[in-house]
Amino acid sequence: MADEQTETVEQNVTAQRIARFEQRRRDDAGLSDEALKDRFWELCDQLVEPIVELARTHTSPSIERSVLLR
Repeated sequence: MADEQTETVEQNVTAQRIARFEQRRRDDAGLSDEALKDRFWELCDQLVEPIVELARTHTSPSIERSVLLR
């Protein structure tokens, strides 16, 4: 029974992901190449911002030197 529930939940999550993708696809369909490029870089910035912030707050000069000297 738990396996059936897990499978149902996974199917539901998959269906939701597909629906969100299709919605984003429709939203972006009318964008020009330049606007699409800008949207791409905007999403890239959103993606890497937490990584950059983590690197900014969890490093030290000695770690930076160590990385640069490799």
